[in-house]
Amino acid sequence: YTSDVVAEILKNYKVHTLKLVGGEPFLAENWSKIAEAIDKGYCKDLKLEVTTNGTIINNEILSRLAKTRSARIMISVDSIGSNYEFIRWPHTWKKIEKNLNFLKNNQVDNVKIAIDNLVNIFNFEFLPEIEEYFWNTKRVGYSCEIKPATSLMNYQNLPEHIINKVKNRLRNDDLRNTLVSGNNNYSKEQLRHEFIVLLAQRKMKAEDVIGPLTREYLEL
Repeated sequence: YTSDVVAEILKNYKVHTLKLVGGEPFLAENWSKIAEAIDKGYCKDLKLEVTTNGTIINNEILSRLAKTRSARIMISVDSIGSNYEFIRWPHTWKKIEKNLNFLKNNQVDNVKIAIDNLVNIFNFEFLPEIEEYFWNTKRVGYSCEIKPATSLMNYQNLPEHIINKVKNRLRNDDLRNTLVSGNNNYSKEQLRHEFIVLLAQRKMKAEDVIGPLTREYLEL
């Protein structure tokens, strides 16, 4: 496992900065050897950044991160509620919200928490609610990335009237100014087909997980 190699590097070299990304870093096979290196005191001067989907968060992980010089947990959360479950199927929002609340209620001085929200066609209509949920959370950072313009999931594949209505409901000027209409790289039929396939795969109803403006536009 890659974690074995990383653990050996931590034990044998003075590593000052380490970023763990890809897959899920806190799975046992990815984390146990690194955790062992932390326990043995090899990471006292380490700045550690972990990008996680937030499905595995507990006291054991938090206590170990606290043994580093500083740690930052970057949690990829694409949405909230049922829309999150549509995008991140088969994960449940209940579990993610529980883990987020655990982190907010058990914060450690040298462990920082940040939310990374990927703006895409599936969650675009929910951005005002996502912003409201995360933006003012005490001691938790919040930032957005945008799905590339060439992707079917890019929000610019939605019509301009939907983009403008969502933008007008946002409170943060920087986020609002970042979102602009663009060229549609995919047809309405292609988008509709993608939504239908995903809804069928997840056994979900459009009215339960997709915004009303998007449903109306795609005739779902």
